[in-house]
Amino acid sequence: MKKLILVASILSLFMMMFVSCDSTPKEEAYQQWYYEEPLSILIMPPVNLSHEDDMNDIFYSMLAKPLAEAGYYVFPPHFSNELFKKSDKSESYLALSVKEFGQKYGADMVLFTRINYCYKSVLLSEVTVDADFIVKSTKTDEILFEKNVNVSQDTKTELSNTEPGETRSFFEFFIDTAATAVTTSLTSYEKLVRDSGAQTFEYMPYGPYHPSYLLDKEEYAGSDRIKVSR
Repeated sequence: MKKLILVASILSLFMMMFVSCDSTPKEEAYQQWYYEEPLSILIMPPVNLSHEDDMNDIFYSMLAKPLAEAGYYVFPPHFSNELFKKSDKSESYLALSVKEFGQKYGADMVLFTRINYCYKSVLLSEVTVDADFIVKSTKTDEILFEKNVNVSQDTKTELSNTEPGETRSFFEFFIDTAATAVTTSLTSYEKLVRDSGAQTFEYMPYGPYHPSYLLDKEEYAGSDRIKVSR
């Protein structure tokens, strides 16, 4: 009986710790952010580690809008693109100081995006994009915000009328596989990239141009790893 009570106590403590960690408010998670009260953000050219060459442009073109909607002044993407003709140079600043961007251009923060991978799989019936978003302060070089987001779209398509529990014929299997292949191929990365930005910046503190500026401190700060399945 004592052992059962001990086990129950341990499980209860574990659950309390889990809930506590899972409900961290923004004010606690982003103390430095609220202390600095940043106004503007510079988007660095994305670092593309995937096999899709056009992912840089897709991400680059879709990050400004959600950041602006969050209440920040966003430097035009072509501005930083002129500063860095090669994306690997922008990643090097993750380990270097970004204070010069504040001193020279007036940016309060710098956003780094690392595209880890993206793929379209007929076998798995899904399209997936995985990326890291990292925000550094130009005042202190501290990382103010860091999230990994994985967004996947289910592309399974069934044209056959097989009832649950019934076995599909080879022809029906072939038709469904072909339909899934077409759906997978036609599924655009753009929507997943848009979702990844929206899901990530949802947990970012609101900026000065948002009506909820400084009123969101008790909101959930979000997990460090965000997974979204559509």
